[in-house]
Amino acid sequence: MTPLPDGAGSVTDPQEGPALRTTRRRWLALAGASALTLTGVPLAVAVRRAADAAAAPGGPGPVADAPPPALPLAFRTSGLGSVPGAPEGPVIGPAAWEDPKPHDEHGVRLVRVHGELREHPTAQASWGQANLAAHSRTGDVRFLHRASAQAERILTRARPSGDALFFPFDYDFPLHAGKVDETMHAPWFSAMAQGMALGLFVRLHRATQDARWREAADATFASFVLPPSDSRPWVVHVHEGDLWLAEYPLPGGTSDLTFNGHNFAAFGIDSYARLTGSAEAKRLLDGALTTTLSVAPRLERTGKPSSYGLLYPEIGTDKYHGVNAGQLDLIGSITGDLRFASHAWRLRESYSAAL
Repeated sequence: MTPLPDGAGSVTDPQEGPALRTTRRRWLALAGASALTLTGVPLAVAVRRAADAAAAPGGPGPVADAPPPALPLAFRTSGLGSVPGAPEGPVIGPAAWEDPKPHDEHGVRLVRVHGELREHPTAQASWGQANLAAHSRTGDVRFLHRASAQAERILTRARPSGDALFFPFDYDFPLHAGKVDETMHAPWFSAMAQGMALGLFVRLHRATQDARWREAADATFASFVLPPSDSRPWVVHVHEGDLWLAEYPLPGGTSDLTFNGHNFAAFGIDSYARLTGSAEAKRLLDGALTTTLSVAPRLERTGKPSSYGLLYPEIGTDKYHGVNAGQLDLIGSITGDLRFASHAWRLRESYSAAL
């Protein structure tokens, strides 16, 4: 894939077909219209302008509210899903108004990578969710505007693939601090970013009732029903019968089987399933959580932090040991299945016993 420059949505790939160019124009129109709401144009006016642009001659017109196709992969399921009244993950925020971390003049989160400030869709989606949590708690509309700004940036940089939107990282990234040979080459895509953005769009739709955020959620979820490919983005694959939401998709239709990124992506699918009732979202969530439950015991390393992922089980840190256990606790609360909490307890015991 050709690396995309900043603001990649404005670049036309000569390999794109008419349908893909139409999708790109439509999402740029929606993102541009919603940005107006951050400068004082009422939301209803922005939505109407977006609808007018979509209906203009040569425009794409309305999109049918059709269910996405089923993921053409076979994987294990076990009846897991969120139970009524369960908490929704991940728990992020609430944000404080003063932001000590890097951001641009619009309040959009940036991350320093290799000494340079970079666009980072995962961090932007996380920061957006933290601001929505602050808006929910305080009622301060500034937090809602800042959450919307994160979502707008994610959308304006999106790369369409069929009916799906993917959110690129535009820098090369050696995995695991260069401890292994794999390097993600720009533009690369991540199920964690897709899932975090999906959760942000779902929460924004709930907070505003703006149909654009539901459309953004639909297009983001569509990225999870595409199998591995050598010619287009993908973030989902099957390994040993288990469905993996790949934080770092690798050539050959595999990944490094990162545990925490898989779960963060699953939280986004859960949010979408709750919003829409989609049977396919529930099936994917079941498959993802079945994987989490199956592989959790394999993370244990007596006297050492639990493994970051399964491809390189020797890699583990105190930080992600805590993340792994915390995610298992949260998934236990979401599903009502005590086996997740039991695995969280075993992870903590396997390491703390040696301290």
